[in-house]
Amino acid sequence: MKIKNLQRRPHRSEKQGHGLTAVSLALLLMLRSCWPAVAAESEITDTTHGWGKTALDLGAGVLAAYAIHEGAHWAAAGLTGTDLHWESGTYNQPLGFTEDADRDSDGAVLHGAGLVGQALCGEVILAMDGIDKTSNFVRGIMLWNVVNPVIYAVDYWFLHSSNRIDEDGYQGDLAGVEHYAGEDAANTFAAATAALALWQGYRFWRAQDKAPTTASGNIQLGIVPTSKGGAMFSLKLDF
Repeated sequence: MKIKNLQRRPHRSEKQGHGLTAVSLALLLMLRSCWPAVAAESEITDTTHGWGKTALDLGAGVLAAYAIHEGAHWAAAGLTGTDLHWESGTYNQPLGFTEDADRDSDGAVLHGAGLVGQALCGEVILAMDGIDKTSNFVRGIMLWNVVNPVIYAVDYWFLHSSNRIDEDGYQGDLAGVEHYAGEDAANTFAAATAALALWQGYRFWRAQDKAPTTASGNIQLGIVPTSKGGAMFSLKLDF
């Protein structure tokens, strides 16, 4: 009998879960587009207007990256034919799911798809010259693409808050990868996605207008396994 991904959350249908994300994203994008008109009719200063628009742009980007992560799970479920049920979440996982994978490979692909989707999104942004990398909206996307994989890895190895396995089952993407593919695969995947995210963050930072022109570009990545089965990674930048 397969153990399902136990999130301890009330069930939501797939349509309801995606509707929540879509409505939130649409609302934030609408506020972002309407902000100049609202500011023009108010008595706030130009500085406040600038900070407000920046915050909305960054927030919309973060939410878009979040939608990409969850959308990748949904796409993987469709490609593997896995029964997926979306659910409302908690403060650290606002949207979750339970699945019933027929094969271990399908379950591992499903749980890894979110972080893989973010990594692919980051590479597309970095590779396409037509994307304005100084846009605060794009900066918000890349901010979450960099921070989220690192948080996942740290939580999986040390905190065990969003990612954990106990007698009741498992929860979290990396815990799901471990359940279906084993601990070694989960550790390798966590280290690889976190290291790639940091590498993408450095490349994106170099693409900004204010990036130092004296940076040598010399970068060293290190991944060392720990005695408890986890891994420690390091990033060294020489200027």
